Amino acid sequence: MMILRGVILTVLIFFTLSAISDEVPLGPRVLFDEDFFWVTKEGADKLVETAKASGFNIIVPCVWHGRGASWDSSIIGKDAKLKEVDLKRHDALSYLISIAHKNDIEVHPWFTVFLRQADIYPKFTDPSIGAMFNIHDREFHQIINQVIMDVVRNYDIDGVNLDYIRSKKVCDSAACADDYEKRYSRSLHADILTKSVNPAARRNIERWQKQAVIDAVRLISGSVRSYNPDLIISVDTLVNDVLWGEFGADAVTWLNEGLVDIAYHMDYTKTLNKPFIKKAYQQLEEPWRMIVLMGNFKFEGETSVARSDELVAKLYREALELSPNGSVGMYEYRFVTPGQINDFSRVNLPLK
Repeated sequence: MMILRGVILTVLIFFTLSAISDEVPLGPRVLFDEDFFWVTKEGADKLVETAKASGFNIIVPCVWHGRGASWDSSIIGKDAKLKEVDLKRHDALSYLISIAHKNDIEVHPWFTVFLRQADIYPKFTDPSIGAMFNIHDREFHQIINQVIMDVVRNYDIDGVNLDYIRSKKVCDSAACADDYEKRYSRSLHADILTKSVNPAARRNIERWQKQAVIDAVRLISGSVRSYNPDLIISVDTLVNDVLWGEFGADAVTWLNEGLVDIAYHMDYTKTLNKPFIKKAYQQLEEPWRMIVLMGNFKFEGETSVARSDELVAKLYREALELSPNGSVGMYEYRFVTPGQINDFSRVNLPLK
């Protein structure tokens, strides 16, 4: 197993010996499932069958969506949306991992770290930040780390995926203002009001946000690596994006410092932003650690529907061609069609 770890080592060797060979094995092909289809045996069987038929070698099933556990946990209550699922009689995550491994597919459970979608842990949120946990609350860092480690310790997983590893807004609660003033001797409220015209204010807010998030990343990364250094740690983000930097996202630093192994760069548009993607690759010391995560869906009003098979195939191939090691991620499983499966199974692009 350990496809991603093996590919990383292969690419390191490739760049060292590039004069000898023009090709290396194709990289990870990653399928994301956000909708918990895998919690039933039938759903898990279908997910693995689809991944196998399409040529995906890693699946990323969401196990924590800010609502509770989707596994048999002794430390946190069950996800409110899984009331009808008896996790003690059917350990859904264990079953999914078992059948995936039998089909040579890795499983990297997906955690939406700071997203809050149920009335849980109310002390760690604030009206100013919306449906999120407060990135600046180090006590919550410890709690979400325990949640993640509950899966790491109890399941035969191959990696850990961290999503919403950022804020959505700048917290302006009294506690946040006090923390900001203690750290930087500045007024948080004044800097929020003036950041659009005051570069110093914007830089300080970004520094404060990034420090909070990297503290969480360091904690989780250290815990995971101490328990099992072979597990792949990945994040879902916009690499080198200015606005997301203000939200605390800093994938370039996390990758370059070795805190995470892979950054999935999310681009769900119908036309990949190739200049932005190429620039993001250039910021990385090891560019093959970034994988473009393209979307196979579109919005029709407030409803998500599958894109045309032709457009999905085009986006898939473009993401592969942009990748230094033939890697691609796709979001998401519920929009996979038979036509897409046929197209994906036939893609076989050698690396240049």
